Amino acid sequence: MGDAVLRALESEGIVLDTSVDAVAPVGFSFLGECKSTPGVSRKSLSVWHAPYTHLPLTRQDAERLVIHSSSHSRSLLASERPIPEAVRELLEGNGYEVWDREEIIRILGKAQLSIGVSPDEGEDDDEGSHPLLESDFVLARRIDLRTILETLRIEGITRPILLEVRAWATSATLVADHGERMAGSAVVIENPWTGLFHSMTERGRTNILMERMEWAGEWSEEDITRNEITSRLDKRASPSERGSSRASLLQWYRTDQDSLKTSIFRAWAPGWVLTASDTGKTYTVEGLTGKIVHQN
Repeated sequence: MGDAVLRALESEGIVLDTSVDAVAPVGFSFLGECKSTPGVSRKSLSVWHAPYTHLPLTRQDAERLVIHSSSHSRSLLASERPIPEAVRELLEGNGYEVWDREEIIRILGKAQLSIGVSPDEGEDDDEGSHPLLESDFVLARRIDLRTILETLRIEGITRPILLEVRAWATSATLVADHGERMAGSAVVIENPWTGLFHSMTERGRTNILMERMEWAGEWSEEDITRNEITSRLDKRASPSERGSSRASLLQWYRTDQDSLKTSIFRAWAPGWVLTASDTGKTYTVEGLTGKIVHQN
């Protein structure tokens, strides 16, 4: 996902000078530095990367990174590893901008949805527009089967399935503190099997012969869903009057709740049923997080 991190940075206007070198602690890499831009920012932004493993970042990892980056005026960490809340607070308390995996995916999703829309259309359409979807589309898996099996350490026979989820096509007007407005849109996936929400980045391939498991339980409450949608519509960007050259994430553009529009579609998440060869137990694994969501 290293290339995806670079695309996310670029889509947020962070252009790195990779000729700048810095020593990174074990488990991290230094991607480069975004130079200060007159009229936008007086400080450079150093960008660090934590490559993917299934192990969360620890407090010790964060402390080592903070020590190594102490000479840098500002830093951003793009982490493909899970970040516990306490670790995030430690990093942010030391002046770090923190992107976790979900944030990276959200940024890439917004960039993908904006393709094909001209700048003029984006400026004039304050209310935004729903991303075009149809019911029963299939999401692309985010974790491959080999990685899941290595993590679970279960040997056996697998067969692919599809798990029912909800897709929320959303749009709203985003407003900055200084009053500037922009249109925003996103596709938010409600995954009842894990209780998580995801930003959609791409679709998978539909197979009409594949077994499908419908969700028989309760869906998330309205206020929870609305908060999840809002958090994915809210955006950090540079004010347009400062030009296209951006040195960092400068302003929050928050969702105008009165302008929020949503549409619900049924969708399907990829998954597998794994039958363990030693015990005969069956495990249902979903392919967005790699978690076991059912077993018998």
